[in-house]
Amino acid sequence: MTFPAAKLERLYVASPIRRYCHQPFITRWFKRALPKGFVPDHILELGCGTGAGLLALQKKFPRAILTGVEIDKKMARIASRRFKYASLKGDVMNASITEDLFPPNSFDLAVSYGCLHHIPNWEEALKSLVANLSIGGCLAVEEYYKPLLEHPLFSLVGSHPPQRFTHNELVTAIEAAGLTLLKQKNMFNLCGHIVAQKQG
Repeated sequence: MTFPAAKLERLYVASPIRRYCHQPFITRWFKRALPKGFVPDHILELGCGTGAGLLALQKKFPRAILTGVEIDKKMARIASRRFKYASLKGDVMNASITEDLFPPNSFDLAVSYGCLHHIPNWEEALKSLVANLSIGGCLAVEEYYKPLLEHPLFSLVGSHPPQRFTHNELVTAIEAAGLTLLKQKNMFNLCGHIVAQKQG
């Protein structure tokens, strides 16, 4: 079960700043970090929130079928409405990624915009994402790390489970799950971006 975000964090997740600035910027970084010529047909977003990330992904990969997974019922409903309004191809599911929702090798690209640190069993969620990837598929992760999450000021923004991790610990877990690191960006061990690929 995912820890509930505090009110301030929920407001930011649903804000125009995240929708029009933050996630499009991260999505551009992800696309540049992916292998040259990589064009996914099926994309999975973990913790899709109200759907802003799915919209950003659709703009970068217009031919892809998108699937969002969101454990919060209210956010999943908003994302579903946004999905229909924007005529996106795909679906939003109100569920946990660890529920074995999809057959193995269902997606070419799995994306997480700062979601893993909300999940107590984040390593299991990571393994589920990898299991859902096809051979040659890629994982793109944006994350916030232990030093930032444990800062007293950050506790005012949101509540998070105690199973927090550093950039290096996340990289180690991604490689242990069977992925090959393609590109990483670690910003003072406060937050970072990682793209990795599932090899045959």
